[in-house]
Amino acid sequence: MDSSTGKLIAEIPNSMPPFAFSPAGNVIAVDTREGILLWDLNAGQGLRLLNDSKGIFNYSGFWMRDRKTLVFSPDERSIVAARNTLKNESVFVLDVWATETGEKTTSLPVQPNTFEHTGTIAELAFAPGGELIASASWDHSVRLWDAHTGAPLAVLQSGEAAVDDVALSRDGRVATLSNNKVVQVFECKVCGSLADVRALARAHPPRQLTPDERRQLLAATTGAAR
Repeated sequence: MDSSTGKLIAEIPNSMPPFAFSPAGNVIAVDTREGILLWDLNAGQGLRLLNDSKGIFNYSGFWMRDRKTLVFSPDERSIVAARNTLKNESVFVLDVWATETGEKTTSLPVQPNTFEHTGTIAELAFAPGGELIASASWDHSVRLWDAHTGAPLAVLQSGEAAVDDVALSRDGRVATLSNNKVVQVFECKVCGSLADVRALARAHPPRQLTPDERRQLLAATTGAAR
């Protein structure tokens, strides 16, 4: 719908939240029964389905679809979705697609059988320059990711409450809103300098899960031990 005139611009069949506009505003990404669909608002037709995106958001009830868990990168080259469903022995990850082709390019964390978030990812945000991705989770943390390499860069702990929202400023500040209605603003070199963040990541590389940890994580997310 055109916000200035109230005129209906597009009606996308079999679609549901979450959805996201491209920065230019000419494409919208929406979830459908067949997966995430890119829809050209100017042409009034679908562009392409994102490969292997069916059922990404089928978790925790329909109320979770109100969350901002689907975003375009500022340069519109990538689309990122928070996947809280168990697939390929991974869960609580970020799936990334190339906008132009619809092909999945990676999942974060990149290294197999590693974990970062241990609870539902409730919100995603890119830094204005596009170099960082932030993911807010109910595991009481925000993770910062290198948008170019997919490397996990830093962890910001919110305390004793689940994190519902996150936003990044141009000068490196990270603001979070927890479900106890407390806003926290982090200001630090790690948040503001990509070089410092990458140096921190090299000093603390991800590790593989032990067999026991993998079983515990799978049991926690499926309700039964594998």
